[in-house]
Amino acid sequence: DTPGLEPWPLDTWPDVPTKYLLCRDDRLFPAEWMRGVVRDRLGIVPDEIDGGHCPALSRPRELAERLEAYRAELPPPRVRLADAFDAEIRAHDTHLRAAAAIAPGESVLDIGCGTGQSTREAAVAASPGHVLGVDTSAPMIEHARRLTTAARLDNVTYEQGDAQVHRFVAGRFDIAISRFGTMFFADPLAAFRNIARAMHPDGRLVLLVWQGREQNEWSTAIQ
Repeated sequence: DTPGLEPWPLDTWPDVPTKYLLCRDDRLFPAEWMRGVVRDRLGIVPDEIDGGHCPALSRPRELAERLEAYRAELPPPRVRLADAFDAEIRAHDTHLRAAAAIAPGESVLDIGCGTGQSTREAAVAASPGHVLGVDTSAPMIEHARRLTTAARLDNVTYEQGDAQVHRFVAGRFDIAISRFGTMFFADPLAAFRNIARAMHPDGRLVLLVWQGREQNEWSTAIQ
């Protein structure tokens, strides 16, 4: 009975992408009433489809197509949640930076750079040296470029590619770093051989990876 007894608890709807798909033939939540509710509470005009209260049963294909179209309008979750992800692992970044010990003037490769947080941090440490960030995801690379431009860093380049096969300039880098980017290699041996060819003979490889599952309380404590 709670929804019928307690008032709407929010002053405004949270600042998240929001759609409302209204069923015109819904007899439990009549369309005319719901149009007003959506306008007043969400501040948007609902999209509409034919069908009653259970479109998943009566119009599954149309419902699925509408939901998939909504999903396609959004950037990938890793891009949408980039700030939250970076904040979540900030403490781990401290250890990565300390282990890498990037010096001014060094050339750095960031493997699986994602939206570029570790790339930008490396660029600050390496200046006037250069940093190349590589990732397979075009949306992440594009987001990384925007953030790098906003940070006014001019010693960073991003390339979309798979580090397993990407054609790096041989012997170019003093150090290769990766923040959770090497765990997804389909062929680790080929990948690390390719990365080795891109390194100076005395180059350094510094990786941030999860330990075994049994050593991670965030995983074991749940069970």
